[in-house]
Amino acid sequence: MGDGDGIKAAQPDIVDVFIIILIASAIDIFLFWMATQFIANPVFQKLPDFVSGAYSGVWASIATGTAGIGLVIVKYISQRHKDHINYFLYVSATAIGLFVLIIATSFISLFTDKWKNQALIPPKPAVSFSSFRLDIPSDGTDQIFDQNDNTWGWDYSYKGTISLLDRNIRGTLQPSTFRTSSAFRPLPDQTLRRISADICYWKPINGVWYVEWLPQHSNINNSVEISIPMKAGMSANMPCVDFNINTPSEVDLKEAWLCFKIDFNGGGFIPIPH
Repeated sequence: MGDGDGIKAAQPDIVDVFIIILIASAIDIFLFWMATQFIANPVFQKLPDFVSGAYSGVWASIATGTAGIGLVIVKYISQRHKDHINYFLYVSATAIGLFVLIIATSFISLFTDKWKNQALIPPKPAVSFSSFRLDIPSDGTDQIFDQNDNTWGWDYSYKGTISLLDRNIRGTLQPSTFRTSSAFRPLPDQTLRRISADICYWKPINGVWYVEWLPQHSNINNSVEISIPMKAGMSANMPCVDFNINTPSEVDLKEAWLCFKIDFNGGGFIPIPH
């Protein structure tokens, strides 16, 4: 108390600070627990380990019973001088400050993880010059493709028409020719079994770029069964293939290309990306 000029507010000592931090932490633990039940936000779902671990330890200590730290807090408050500090004010301010700090730390952690994951992915590979890119008008007008691929000991010329409307790609592969060089050495019983028109694009998986293709399920009008034994110096006539493929919104068609998947004992893409 003062000397008649008014009441002097009590100042928090080290024990008060300890109690304030414990109670504020317990409040924030409860708020974050409630947030994870109702808010589907990665900031609330994934707190930094050092925060969640420390808070769990504090909560466990308080909840251990009357013989633990809870008894010390209750006894300390009850036996202190009458001019207690304003615990409500200090605890509220501390809880809000901790809450804001944890949110900021969580956002920083998420952005850091995202940046690290992106940094681990190498640059997207280029597409073969023989590819027909799908950066075409989306008004349904027919576009002509006339391509050639002569990779891995074979030569494949393919031509036809393709159109794009409302992310639906349809077209026709005209009858074409598949040739192998005289130096080509097929595997035992290697046979051309099927040809299908596909939409190909690069997709990162575990830090590595892979060719993904559409469609990925059956019952789609995009393929024809064939049976042509492969040998050196061969020239095979490939059939006409009509295709009609719907592409999902996550596929960037400006970065995708038309390819033909030829199944020869394990499969292959024409053209082969480089």
